[in-house]
Amino acid sequence: MSDNQIKILYIGGSSRTGSTLFDRLLGQIDGIFSVGELRHIWEKGLGENQLCGCGTPLRECEFWHAVVNEAFGGLSHINVKEIWNLQRSVDRWWHIPQILFSRKTSRFNVRLEGYKKILSRLYRAIQKVSGCDVIVDSSKYPTHGIILNSMPEIDLYPVHLVRDSRAVAFSWQKKWLKPEVTWKQEPMPNYNPFVCASEYIIMNLSLRIFKHINDHYFFLYYEDLANNPQEMVAQTLVNLRLPHPGPKFNDDHTIFLNPNHTVAGNPMRFKQGVIEVKPDIDWKMKMKGSHRSLVTALTFPLLYNYGYVGRKKLYKER
Repeated sequence: MSDNQIKILYIGGSSRTGSTLFDRLLGQIDGIFSVGELRHIWEKGLGENQLCGCGTPLRECEFWHAVVNEAFGGLSHINVKEIWNLQRSVDRWWHIPQILFSRKTSRFNVRLEGYKKILSRLYRAIQKVSGCDVIVDSSKYPTHGIILNSMPEIDLYPVHLVRDSRAVAFSWQKKWLKPEVTWKQEPMPNYNPFVCASEYIIMNLSLRIFKHINDHYFFLYYEDLANNPQEMVAQTLVNLRLPHPGPKFNDDHTIFLNPNHTVAGNPMRFKQGVIEVKPDIDWKMKMKGSHRSLVTALTFPLLYNYGYVGRKKLYKER
């Protein structure tokens, strides 16, 4: 790794896998800066001006104001909608073959290289303004990580975070409002079990690509993280060869969360103060039998491979 490279710990996985929790835990460590799901900065952050993790609208947040000034000379010097459209033209899971194998002269590659230059300026500015040597990006989406992996100025440490697909599908049935949207009451979306299972399969199979393109690839169970957070954060840092001490827990399962500047993610990114880290297992008692059966059937190969069904559990239980 060159001293000039930007070191990024990238959390990939399907939705509702506990990535925001993991992101927040890592963000308590000196020298590590958490940005949440940075992939959404163009649409939700700078575009819609949703709340930063600090509770301030993102365009008014002092940290992000400084980052945009450093990277682009100010918000008035960039067309956010144009960048968002550029992102959407290259950052979708079906673009993975093109990202990996497209010719340098192709139209797609021209758009991709243009988007990479924007990302490079953004991450470089985050590194400078934060003063930290490691950035945590919990965007989850595989193509965003694969794009970062292809940039020579970035030293990427991908963590593949996995959770039981039934728990993921059940989480998408919960009803709550988006706290980051302040100008209206906007509920979090709900998805049916078929959609949840499909997304689970696509995201997790896509993330396996990192095993073949990145030597830092690390696989982590949500269940291990929620049951043994202090141990798993420390192990993650060791396995990824990141020379940082783990965050200071009050005890095995409670930690004090400082304010943050996350762009997007689960509503728990707004929590501050002492929290208890514990597994969310409501799905085992409350999930509809028909939903559970459908998700189990559709995702069975992955559930078996990960040790959730049909074989000895590969993760530790509390």
